[in-house]
Amino acid sequence: MEIKAVKTISPNANLVLGLFDIKDLKSDGLFKSLKNEDKKYVERAIARDGLNPKRVKCLHLPSNPKRIVIVVGLGARKDWNKKKFFICWFST
Repeated sequence: MEIKAVKTISPNANLVLGLFDIKDLKSDGLFKSLKNEDKKYVERAIARDGLNPKRVKCLHLPSNPKRIVIVVGLGARKDWNKKKFFICWFST
């Protein structure tokens, strides 16, 4: 299995955004790759419903309804340790 960080992404690729806080959204590299219309849509959806660590939000983007953004609330950052992060990262 090859794991690598990417700075660009295909315009048709589905995205998974794992966030500790709504404030983390604008600094997320994958979020920055979205079109402005899609960014506003995702921001509004998260602001409306908030981030819940027990729920996952699945959004179909306005610019391409076949493209999906999955928003995962990760809970409080203080609850994460290296072991939990490692298991989460490599189980995807």
